[in-house]
Amino acid sequence: MSKTNGATFEEFWKWLGQLEAPVKNLGGRSEFEIAADRTACEGRVKPRKTSVHHRFSKADAKKVWERYFYLLKLGESRILRASQYVDPAWQNCPNRICAPYLGAAIRDFVGWRNRRLAAINGASTARPEITFNIEPCSESGGFVARWDAPGGGGITTQGETLSELNSMIADAIDGYFEPGLRPLKVRLHFIEDPLLAVA
Repeated sequence: MSKTNGATFEEFWKWLGQLEAPVKNLGGRSEFEIAADRTACEGRVKPRKTSVHHRFSKADAKKVWERYFYLLKLGESRILRASQYVDPAWQNCPNRICAPYLGAAIRDFVGWRNRRLAAINGASTARPEITFNIEPCSESGGFVARWDAPGGGGITTQGETLSELNSMIADAIDGYFEPGLRPLKVRLHFIEDPLLAVA
């Protein structure tokens, strides 16, 4: 079974009709409200900082659903990029404004459904902890962080400072793991102790 655990578009549409909490956009930096009117076969999106409502049809949402799972087959990080839901990456996008919001809502629905199924089955959905190996970067003078996934793949990111590296690691984890599957803790293992310049 895939990471969707057999989720269907109709389940997603029903979930949208009952959703009461805001959803974070694909970048995770802002929130929006989204809802579907199941009887009218349409929905609306409202970014949190505006009073403007954008409308989408059930057919638009279905096309974004198909796009999401197509991108998932190509690589998990693609599903989390808003640019993958609009032109030019997606020619014939049905709704340029709402498609990235729908992608974020699908991401949250899949995570919610996976957590619900795990609770029913008594399984844990998240890794308790992952460890990044941190090394100095000879080219930039900053730091490179690497985590190797047990089944292959993983995350590599870098930052000029430790503060920037922490931020980059958090963004990379958000992009790599689906909601509900993210690690509970992240450990940083320094291959070489960093030096603090005081003069």
